[in-house]
Amino acid sequence: RYLGFYFDHQLTFCEHVQYYSTKAIAMVHAMKMLGNSLRGLSPKQKHLLYRSCVIPIATYGFHL
Repeated sequence: RYLGFYFDHQLTFCEHVQYYSTKAIAMVHAMKMLGNSLRGLSPKQKHLLYRSCVIPIATYGFHL
């Protein structure tokens, strides 16, 4: 791991993609738990959480 990126010997970033996709999926599951409360989350709240929590994790290092 170097500066938040996971490298392998062939520089394919497979480990990096696997790590951050697992983190993003875990965040989606955590959001489901929030939505399971008595009132749940409105679609606007779900969209805001998704854009602020899941997308930054899933796209970390994507532009490289």
